[in-house]
Amino acid sequence: RLIHLFERRTMADLSRIHKISFFEAEEDVYLLFHIFSSALLVFVFPFVEDLWPYFYPDGELSKREQKRIMRFYKACVQRHLYEFGQGRRFLSKNPVFSGMIECLNETFPDVQFVCMVRSPLEVAPSVMSLYQSYSTVFLSTVDPAPLRQAACRLMALYYRYPLEKLQALPPQRQMVISYPVLMADLKATVEDLYRRFGLELTPAYQQLLQDEAAKSLRYKSNHFYSLEQFGFTREQILQDFRDIFER
Repeated sequence: RLIHLFERRTMADLSRIHKISFFEAEEDVYLLFHIFSSALLVFVFPFVEDLWPYFYPDGELSKREQKRIMRFYKACVQRHLYEFGQGRRFLSKNPVFSGMIECLNETFPDVQFVCMVRSPLEVAPSVMSLYQSYSTVFLSTVDPAPLRQAACRLMALYYRYPLEKLQALPPQRQMVISYPVLMADLKATVEDLYRRFGLELTPAYQQLLQDEAAKSLRYKSNHFYSLEQFGFTREQILQDFRDIFER
């Protein structure tokens, strides 16, 4: 009861943007808090430069450090599969894993990647809003300029690096899906993904897809933000990510 009370008092505002709880599932990258190797420690300790290598382990960490992190993560996945994985495939949604595709590919040789791509015009203010909300739970109010600079640096990496790395993998191990395509026809997009990855599409899951597709058309986000409130301009984003828009 005390933990629930603590959550309500400290994270009520944040939960309207991203549901968060000690009793809910979360992204795997938070497991790495336990070995102080998670990029998202930046929400608790505002040292962006010191923590930057954990946003991009493939390019910024030594092989020894990469292997230390991946040994721990693999052991976590093994434990999860031992408990819940009988006859199942492990699905992990982690935006921060965009910077560790090589690490994942070496640790899990049969891994398959789904790269979700949303317009930078929507992502830039969304990232800022989310990061600002997370930071204010733990930290006093700070100048948003360094946070904006870090967000731009991170976006530049996470848009381009996965596209570059995934094109070297065979089609049956990677798929890039744009957000507008997913929203326009969720059912057909997921069915295409299943065919490409050689996964079985059961009748029960096909019905679930049908139901979720109908729900997605009615979805309205409670997360409101604009480019301007975080110091971005439309022209700047269009220029900085011209290659992404063209692709």
